[in-house]
Amino acid sequence: MTVQVAVRIPDDMAAFIDAHTTNRTAYILAALERERRRILAESDIRALAAADDSDAAAVAGHAARTPLDVD
Repeated sequence: MTVQVAVRIPDDMAAFIDAHTTNRTAYILAALERERRRILAESDIRALAAADDSDAAAVAGHAARTPLDVD
């Protein structure tokens, strides 16, 4: 199931999207999915950092200092 959402964006943002794709919908959906994955990854990192397991905390510490590239 899908929901149609009408959104107005500034002209410069539309031009930016158009410069990178011929399908605005697909481009915006990919950007939203990337943001969702980034938020979930940050949540996982916080959970690992809070874990009592020192190995998990070490991994979380490393992950927290590493920029996310979720593409």
